[in-house]
Amino acid sequence: MKQQHGLLRNLIIRNTTVDEWMVIVVLKKMIRKRIVACCYQKEFPWLTSLQYIINSKRNDTIQDQDPVVYHGRLFIIEQLENLKFIISPKSFFQTNTKQTLQLYKMTRDLAGLTGNEIVYDLYTGTGSIAALYLTNVKR
Repeated sequence: MKQQHGLLRNLIIRNTTVDEWMVIVVLKKMIRKRIVACCYQKEFPWLTSLQYIINSKRNDTIQDQDPVVYHGRLFIIEQLENLKFIISPKSFFQTNTKQTLQLYKMTRDLAGLTGNEIVYDLYTGTGSIAALYLTNVKR
């Protein structure tokens, strides 16, 4: 049985290939946010985004919770070739971006697109596969 003791629920750390970093501290209840945030800012001044979420529920889901920006931006930026993506605290994006790019390149090469085709990018979220194809098709 979970005891539900302590304040820290989760610590989410995201980074990108363009060296942007997001830290999201998920707490059970509000504590002196200044103490928590100052520690992070002092030790990690290069953070692009420092946020916290108060999740007092008995589960770990945060999709219905509102992140609060303590320092920096609400998002970080990732880049695949010449495409830039905005990644927010609750957005899904591949966690291994370098491998994702290799997979996308492989599918693009196997598809052999010339620029005269109609491409449907179904069920892939943001459409990043088709976007990468379309920006790199030789016309």
